[in-house]
Amino acid sequence: MRLAYTITETYEIDTTPDNEIILTAGMRVYELGVSDYGSATYHTMVDGERHVSVSFRDDGDYPFCTVPVRILMPILN
Repeated sequence: MRLAYTITETYEIDTTPDNEIILTAGMRVYELGVSDYGSATYHTMVDGERHVSVSFRDDGDYPFCTVPVRILMPILN
């Protein structure tokens, strides 16, 4: 089983003008198990704050997005 996290604050990601992703506080996301093709590294460099890629699926597969580490709280089993 992949690590699971709770989103601690609402976070909006502009992917394109017609396609936004909004993560809401309390939402569950999972450790990514596939390549993010450098997305988290790129967003870390651009934003100046550490990002990681997370999956919306509990198996860690696509789709995914990058989020700042500060908005993730690990879920302890």
